[in-house]
Amino acid sequence: MENTLKKRFWKIASWFIVGFIIVFIYNILYTIYWDKENNTNHRYYSYFMHVEDIKKNYARASSKPNYDLLNIPSIAQVYEKIASISTKTSQFAQDARKLKKIIDLYNGVIQYEKLTGETGGQEIHLVIGVKPNLFDTLYNGVLGIGETQTKEVTKTDKTNEFELMSAQKSSMEEQLQTLYELKKQALHIQDFITLNGRIFEIEERLRMLGVDLAKFSTENEFCTIRVSLYEGIAEPKIDYVAKISKALELSFDYYVKGVAAVLGTVLTVLAIIYLLDKMRGAFTQK
Repeated sequence: MENTLKKRFWKIASWFIVGFIIVFIYNILYTIYWDKENNTNHRYYSYFMHVEDIKKNYARASSKPNYDLLNIPSIAQVYEKIASISTKTSQFAQDARKLKKIIDLYNGVIQYEKLTGETGGQEIHLVIGVKPNLFDTLYNGVLGIGETQTKEVTKTDKTNEFELMSAQKSSMEEQLQTLYELKKQALHIQDFITLNGRIFEIEERLRMLGVDLAKFSTENEFCTIRVSLYEGIAEPKIDYVAKISKALELSFDYYVKGVAAVLGTVLTVLAIIYLLDKMRGAFTQK
């Protein structure tokens, strides 16, 4: 009888011990990793998602392979390449100067700049245009400043967009040439006014299209690097003893409360069943 009770006791105790170990492991992971992630300064977002009218840069790759059986010539690939970097530093002024020196070193062009915040929480955001052959070098140089929080590089093909705009330009030039020829003919005053209005409209559209196409020219050939430098205190090393102590404290707290809640619920249910059984017995006797 005594051996049976001991076996039952250790069996029940082992379940409680396993449960406590699971709670303890969870709390260790939470305090060391997830808690750190949740407490990370949420300033490290993509600042440029909310900024409009930033200059777009385009570049050209080597000519696309020609698989056309008619041997129609193909143009070089036109693409947009953007790197986005968010970095944190406890030496803001020094690293901001270092960043601009690196930009100058690799002939980068600052196309957008904004400095915000006060000492202790300053931010500087830059959009840099850089020649395609120096993109990787400048990108790696920027990554060496401060403590990188986020980084991303995207490359988007713009060849079809460029070809469509070029075709539109050719079509409008042909229309304009036809209208110029019509203008030379003898026209009624109303027709002449209408024709002039149409010519002006197409000339304006051609001018705007020329501005857009100029962005694709080899003279304006750039890739883009967007940098956000944030001022912040360097994070201290993890104190594992303190983390384990905190995990134990949380585990005991949550586990005892959890067990007490379960036992309380079970006892309440048993009490209700007992009372219902007594009441049913009393009614049966009557």
